[in-house]
Amino acid sequence: MGSVTRGGEEVKLPKRAGTNFPRRDLIEHPGRDATRWFLIARKPDSQLTFDIDLARQQSNDNPVFYVQYAHARVCSLLRQAQEKGLVYEQGNGLANLGRLADAASLLRMPEISR
Repeated sequence: MGSVTRGGEEVKLPKRAGTNFPRRDLIEHPGRDATRWFLIARKPDSQLTFDIDLARQQSNDNPVFYVQYAHARVCSLLRQAQEKGLVYEQGNGLANLGRLADAASLLRMPEISR
């Protein structure tokens, strides 16, 4: 697998003896989403360093938090667009992406014009 760090120091994963850091804690401490992200974000043949502190951070340094934050922002934009009568039709996939970007720009107009 590679190595796991916490507080800048490497934490040893259990071998057959079952000592040190239980794998269950590796999933529960940062959460399933963060664990999945860090495990699949690299090539299978590359060395993995799983930083538990980074996985738990709620900042843009944490890629999982960044993606979750971006998802929340997009959902907010869609909700605001719907409130203003702009409807995103999911069936068209990327065909409406340009219109959605235009709608997002329109929603930002008060911020831009200040």
